[in-house]
Amino acid sequence: MERKYLKYIFVGLSLICVVSSHAQKVFIDENFQKWQKAGHYSNSKDFEYVTGRQEIICADGISRIFLFTDCIVKPNAKAEGSCSKGAVFINKKSKSNGALELPELPSVQNIEFSRDAKASTWPVLEKWNGTNWEKVDEAKSEQSEGCIVSEFTYTSKMPVKLRIRIDGARSNALYSLKVSGF
Repeated sequence: MERKYLKYIFVGLSLICVVSSHAQKVFIDENFQKWQKAGHYSNSKDFEYVTGRQEIICADGISRIFLFTDCIVKPNAKAEGSCSKGAVFINKKSKSNGALELPELPSVQNIEFSRDAKASTWPVLEKWNGTNWEKVDEAKSEQSEGCIVSEFTYTSKMPVKLRIRIDGARSNALYSLKVSGF
């Protein structure tokens, strides 16, 4: 009788080990509300996109540096639809194509973000290959109003440097960003 229970205990512990080995570790979980304001806009014609950096203590407790090119960081940005307050506006109209560059991460399993659901724009994920940025995924949507939660399907079990830029006709706002890894 005792051996029978030991068998069940062993199977239970084995399942716990298998499940925990596949658990995701959250590296970044940002809504941009604690970021320092950078650049500005006051109406639909008055924009000042800037290039800069933000050092942020990420969800895993590690301080990391995010770089941005031709962006506006607005911690108190009014949310679209169900998006959270706070945003990084990425400029599509510049010669350099604005981008939000993520810090190097040890791995990537899931990238989820919320954004303006403007049909004429979509986020593109690029990875640094040591020489150039190369496109690895894009998040197109048919939704054209409010807030949309999307994800990139790119994964890497190795350290990787990624950036998000905007394709399409105009600029767009990211309201949240969550990146988890292995």
